[in-house]
Amino acid sequence: IAHFEEAIRQDPGFARAYSGLADSYLLMGFYGHLPTAEALAAARGAAQRALALDDALAEGHASLAFIHENYDWDFEKADAHYRRALEINPSYTTALHWYGLSFLERGRVEEARAVLLRARESDPLSPVAVNDVAACDFYAGLYDRAIAQHRALLESEPEHAWTWWALGRAYTHAGRHAEAITRA
Repeated sequence: IAHFEEAIRQDPGFARAYSGLADSYLLMGFYGHLPTAEALAAARGAAQRALALDDALAEGHASLAFIHENYDWDFEKADAHYRRALEINPSYTTALHWYGLSFLERGRVEEARAVLLRARESDPLSPVAVNDVAACDFYAGLYDRAIAQHRALLESEPEHAWTWWALGRAYTHAGRHAEAITRA
């Protein structure tokens, strides 16, 4: 947050810095590191300022989409901003990641898979992108496929905590409780 604020102080017209500031506040609030109301107000203002400066900024549209999805529960507006972000930059991994997860959260697994596969293609080294695709298998009830993907990822990213959590969850849902305890 401090770095984005400094960038904005140096260049008040730097739209991407406002979007980065918005995302920082969004995630701080989403994960409980700031009070939700405080984080949301700061994020919304920064995202709106980013788009006021540059309406063709994919990052700003993705930031606003995340707000509409996760804070306003306005999926129609969220979808419109995600689509706009991806129209501007079809390989913007963050927009693909968030948009895919929004489908997954609504039980639209195959739409999620299509978008999340694009996210993985745009950033194949991202453990988050790999986990997102495995999450589609998990939610489709394909636990063994999800387990295989998580285990493969752990070979290259053995310290990735989210993957350990997801692996344990997949083992548990597959009824493989002993493995959930000993391997995850």
